[in-house]
Amino acid sequence: MTKDQTAQKMNQSGSIETNSSGSPTRSLDPNVSQRQASEPNSSVWVGASAGTGKTKVLTDRVLRLLLPRSKEISGTPAHKILCLTFTKAAASEMALRINNTLADWAIMDEPKLIEKLENLLGRPPKDYEVKEARKLFAQVIDTAGGLKIMTLHSFCQSVLGRFPLEAGITPNFTVLDESDADTLMIQAQRFIYRKAQAERSSALAKALYNIASTISEDQFMMLLKDMAKERNEMRKTIGNWGIENFHSKLCQFLNIDPALNHHTLTSDFCDLDKAAEQNLRMAGALLFESDKKTDQARGETILNWINANHQTRISQLQSYFSAYLTQKQTIQKTLATKGLIQDNPQLEDILAKEANRIMDHLNHMKRVQCAALTHDLFLLGSAIINRYQELKQTKGVLDYDDLIAKTFQLLNNETIENLAEPMPGWVLYKLDQGLDHILIDEAQDTNPEQWAIIKALCEEFFSHLAEKDDVTRTVFTVGDEKQSIYSFQRASPEEFETTRGHFTRKVTETGHNWNNVDLNISFRSTRSVLEAVDMVFSQEGLNTDPGFGASSHISYRRGQAGLVELWPLFENEEQEEIDPWEPPINVIDTRSGASLCAESIANTIQNWCESGETLESHGRAITPGDIMILVRTRTAFVNQIVRALKTRNIPVSGHDRMVLNDQLAVQDLLALAEFALLSHDDLTLACLLKSPLIGLDEDSLFDLAIHRNTSLWEALLESEHIEIIAFLQ
Repeated sequence: MTKDQTAQKMNQSGSIETNSSGSPTRSLDPNVSQRQASEPNSSVWVGASAGTGKTKVLTDRVLRLLLPRSKEISGTPAHKILCLTFTKAAASEMALRINNTLADWAIMDEPKLIEKLENLLGRPPKDYEVKEARKLFAQVIDTAGGLKIMTLHSFCQSVLGRFPLEAGITPNFTVLDESDADTLMIQAQRFIYRKAQAERSSALAKALYNIASTISEDQFMMLLKDMAKERNEMRKTIGNWGIENFHSKLCQFLNIDPALNHHTLTSDFCDLDKAAEQNLRMAGALLFESDKKTDQARGETILNWINANHQTRISQLQSYFSAYLTQKQTIQKTLATKGLIQDNPQLEDILAKEANRIMDHLNHMKRVQCAALTHDLFLLGSAIINRYQELKQTKGVLDYDDLIAKTFQLLNNETIENLAEPMPGWVLYKLDQGLDHILIDEAQDTNPEQWAIIKALCEEFFSHLAEKDDVTRTVFTVGDEKQSIYSFQRASPEEFETTRGHFTRKVTETGHNWNNVDLNISFRSTRSVLEAVDMVFSQEGLNTDPGFGASSHISYRRGQAGLVELWPLFENEEQEEIDPWEPPINVIDTRSGASLCAESIANTIQNWCESGETLESHGRAITPGDIMILVRTRTAFVNQIVRALKTRNIPVSGHDRMVLNDQLAVQDLLALAEFALLSHDDLTLACLLKSPLIGLDEDSLFDLAIHRNTSLWEALLESEHIEIIAFLQ
């Protein structure tokens, strides 16, 4: 390591220690880099890996901003600090930590408070700092609105609430929750459907027919929501090209002829030249004359298709494809038996050439369908979204995406509907007067529009830095590209690095302090886990910025074991082909890949517990309470894991989140309440009788319900189930 590199490492992480070979390594004191990140007089960009104390750094920075700069200069007033977090839960957590800390400072013994402040500042506190620290809790509580710790959506709502006329919206607007937004979207959808039905020859009606023939209504609703979030990009795209030219542009991008469609492609495929027909006819005959059944079946399929007329070929195309392709639309490994190919070497080439021609046709077909359906989706989707916008405007409401879009327009000099001229300068001036420090959490999950809002705030923010020598104004950003949720709200991890460069230039041009800090000492994971992460992100193409935030994590948990184990993929079990004319009277048990994976997880945990597998970090046997199962999303897979564990009598806490009304226990209690309100509701009573609250078996319920001329409740009153009647009465 060179002297410059050593100095740089000391600058980023503190003191240097050496390993057994004498090579320098980073100090394991995380407080050094955390204090550097929380330095209140510098703008800081933090690359914080998971488990490195990111929330602590955010909290520490706010606390240090509130503390006085010197005996003459007081700390930053609470209302001049803006903290933008990713979720409401994160905002609540941060606010709770800060308020609890300030409350403790207010009543803490003097020696204990001095110790806390010394740990925060990295030096013994001055007398005035100790005195002012005790006052901060009361000052923050007395601040109108308290500390501004909020999500970006909440911040946008507050900005629009302050400047509704400048944003071109109703001053008393309300924000739709997701269920109300869905209701309005459905109303817009039905309106456009009725319009398409009334104009059956219109392009809108044709687009609706094509989409309805391809995807389900639920899938279309999900697409609509995604399109609604991207409505600004859609508006720009359609505005640049026009909806009529959109299909041509798509075809140009996909390298296909705009005149092609499903029918012309299929017709062209079935129209073979004489040489190709002759070769396929010969191949089919050779296969059909084989003594192997698989060859015979394939040969019969080929001959039936090749000998048919053009129209029949089109109708039997899928059957013909099955001679070459698997159910997953890939070329079969063997298109003829080995012996037949050895006797007829030309057969393999003929069949392989035709199989490749089929794959080319299917790929071409997909591109044509993609272009056509994307055009139809844009046509229909834009009509529905426009209607959705009209409904919101009529009701004076905004959804969450509107909050971002309207604030983006307001602060970035974009033309705003109902306004002759946008007024971002006035708005930014007013906002600038109320902010001295901006903190941004989870920066890797910020999308381009959200970054544009933050940049606009900071543009005015830094334009006056040189003029206000008595006020240090900073921006603090923390994030980690490795943790980006790429699909969430159009998160753009590429913007993470671009924006870092933007802020670096803005701050350094004003002559103020700028630091890049890499928090890489993990309190959460062991060495083996962190090394696996480093190996993954050290691959070419994954580490987008080798000079900053390069993966070299250090585990704070020394002497504790860890393991990274990759399991094979669990695929769905193969299902036998069913004759479509066969009555569906047989129960066919096939397990999905998800259920097989859940079974494997449960078996592994059961083996650990029964065999007394050692938990090396604690020197004892593993218990179920030591195990946490993490999933990317809360799908039905979670239920399968819980079920698999419970069937093996392994204690499991179950869901950390649930939809209350979907739980069977809640449904049983609701059935009991509904019966109490309306005893003659037979279905509700039947459900209640079968529930664990009563536990009537299937046969008893059948005997009670059959051959009766009255309601089920009246039939129950005339029965011998005295205890059940008493309970229900």
